[in-house]
Amino acid sequence: MMPQRASTRRDPPARVLVVDDSPVVRRMVTQILADAGYGVESAPDGAAALRAIEQAPFDLVVTDLHMPPPDGFGLLEAVRARDPMLPVIILTGSHAHDMDAAVRALRLGAQDYLAKPLTDPDQIVLAVERALAQRRQRETLREAQKMEAIGRLAGGLAHDFNNALGIIMGTVSLMVRDPLVQGRVAADVEKIGKAAERAARLTRQLLAFSRRQVLQPKVVDLNEVVRGMRELLQSVTGETVQLALKLSHDPGPARVDAGQVEQCVTNLIMNAYDAMPAGGRITIETSQVDVDPAGPQLETPPIPPGAYVCLAVNDDGVGMEAAVKARLFEPFFTTKGRSQANGLGLAVVHGIVTQHGGHVRVESEPGQGASVRLYFPRVAAPMQPSAVSERPQRLRTHAVPGTTVLLVEDDDELRALLCRGLRLKGYSVLDAADGPTALALVQRQAGVPEVLVSDVVMPGGMSGFDLANSVMRVRPEVKVILMSGHPRSGPADDEVRSPNTTFIAKPFTIDRLAEKIREVQQPIATDGSAQ
Repeated sequence: MMPQRASTRRDPPARVLVVDDSPVVRRMVTQILADAGYGVESAPDGAAALRAIEQAPFDLVVTDLHMPPPDGFGLLEAVRARDPMLPVIILTGSHAHDMDAAVRALRLGAQDYLAKPLTDPDQIVLAVERALAQRRQRETLREAQKMEAIGRLAGGLAHDFNNALGIIMGTVSLMVRDPLVQGRVAADVEKIGKAAERAARLTRQLLAFSRRQVLQPKVVDLNEVVRGMRELLQSVTGETVQLALKLSHDPGPARVDAGQVEQCVTNLIMNAYDAMPAGGRITIETSQVDVDPAGPQLETPPIPPGAYVCLAVNDDGVGMEAAVKARLFEPFFTTKGRSQANGLGLAVVHGIVTQHGGHVRVESEPGQGASVRLYFPRVAAPMQPSAVSERPQRLRTHAVPGTTVLLVEDDDELRALLCRGLRLKGYSVLDAADGPTALALVQRQAGVPEVLVSDVVMPGGMSGFDLANSVMRVRPEVKVILMSGHPRSGPADDEVRSPNTTFIAKPFTIDRLAEKIREVQQPIATDGSAQ
């Protein structure tokens, strides 16, 4: 009598196809794996197995080696040609001690090679567990490689778009102030400007998804970020969905880009709203979470040990099946119709949280709603003003009298446009196409510039960081603004630590650049006025 094994819970159970021309062996292996908690089907030969694989998906195949054609080798080759990720375990009695057969099976891609008779039921169960675990590892690696490739492509495209959009947005900002641009032409220019702003938002999404955007993190209280969004979020949810806040008394500080966290919350709220066509309730929660390496794991897959601030968005909507949940953070994945699909979806959320060094976990069942939890590393540091909606009033954008700006940008068209715009704002402008040329200008010019505005990634062997450090060694009082639209540049690189240095993300308008120059020259006081 076959020894009994305790059933192991799996959700959903892995599906195994057992192929053997011996009814006795087929029933025995099928029973062992069914007792172990697997969903098992069987086939008497290779031809029947191939028909079964065509009709339904399987997670693993266990096959005899010596069978009527196609034998185990033929079935292995056919399976690998159809799905290289589908693991195959070879069982054999006639070739149990044939090393050449074993080597051939492994070279053809077999996951394991076991001899019959199976004296211990655990032998086949452990082989199946091992093969499935290795498949999951390969799938995870392949998915990571795929997402990395897509991310690199997205980041590179976003960089090129940022420079092109900078020219468009800069030209529009000049044209709207031209008294000759009136009537229908002015209306058309305004439309171009709005289209450029939409395109700029898309590039930010691409960079967020690829985890290469320029972050401007501060140590903040996520409670304040959420409270500052409440009015906006209620306009999203409307009257049919109740929005509730369940905020911890002290979630602890997190070092984040508040604007990007706001984007995460907005995307999650919109996703939850779409999951509740008949109305319902969305709850935003914050909490402190400490993951002890020796303690029980709260999430699957586990969160690395450490101190976190958890921001969760919970809804009582329709929930998700496992297949949907597995693809939730794929770019452009949606369960909506094409007419309703909207951008990169929750891939942006995953990209933003990951770039902050955090983690995302999702819990959902069909009909049971969903909970999406964002874990941001908790820090021990004083908090700073955070919410984007609470920024002080914008500074005036005209020049401080006598200010000379050195503008360093390798894109000729963008450099010419920015120079023109800043001169119209009243600045004296020097310009250079690379770092060495700019540094030579500074060394020749006595007392200028007051402000250095430089791109980060440039030709000539000198980055914007290198140029800023070199210029400040010559003139420590100079104010520096680094422009960045490149996926691998920005404040996160932390190569410039001077308080005189700040960043502006491409694309931007000339007004925004002029405002940034005023900001570095006249720091904003706590009441919003210039000091």
